Amino acid sequence: MKPVYQVLFLDLAQQRDSGPIVEVGNRYDAVTVHQLPGGSVASLKLGPNPDIPLLRTETYRFLDSCEHPFFCDEGLFLTNPVGAGVLILIVSLGTSPAIAG
Repeated sequence: MKPVYQVLFLDLAQQRDSGPIVEVGNRYDAVTVHQLPGGSVASLKLGPNPDIPLLRTETYRFLDSCEHPFFCDEGLFLTNPVGAGVLILIVSLGTSPAIAG
């Protein structure tokens, strides 16, 4: 199987209040903050869960109790005030049997 991921370039000049960046129903198992401009304020929310403030480049992996990838499908949402720069996220969509090699 081939890894599937999506690179999101999010302009922080656009204010968002829980704006969807991965639609509900699309599965993902990790989010990496590849670039967060200095001084920027932003947070991610996985479905109905509380916001996760982004403080630096970091990877958020979702694992079950046996350390296996856990796929979220409740959407991924971004909140940020008007700012400057581009937030770059890499969203791991896991593997897809449809494109298995």
